[in-house]
Amino acid sequence: MLRSSLTPKARFSNGMTQPVKRHFIMLKTVTGQLLMVSLVTYLHRILMLV
Repeated sequence: MLRSSLTPKARFSNGMTQPVKRHFIMLKTVTGQLLMVSLVTYLHRILMLV
């Protein structure tokens, strides 16, 4: 049924699953930390202004 549209995706996921997953997790953690830091600095600036 969906084999024609699935084969390249499956091939890609099979070939790149582990490193991409690791990289994605690393990116997620880094972006999360950056978001936290930016939020803290933003709140600190608001508090300092007030």
